[in-house]
Amino acid sequence: MGYFNGVLLGKYKSVEEYGTVVSKKIKACPMCGSRNVYVIDGGLMGMIYRCKECGYEGSFIVEIDEDEYE
Repeated sequence: MGYFNGVLLGKYKSVEEYGTVVSKKIKACPMCGSRNVYVIDGGLMGMIYRCKECGYEGSFIVEIDEDEYE
């Protein structure tokens, strides 16, 4: 049994058995929408991100399902 099935769904036999679809979250820049963002600082108060495309720096970042990203 894999990590996801064993830890998060402990009592279930498999994710497929219940038709649960788990989508991957991606981080995107709130200014230009690029996925090319990375953490430049972080700690107790949260993370500070920088976008390689437009140069945005800040703590606000868009998290969206990978299948909804356009």
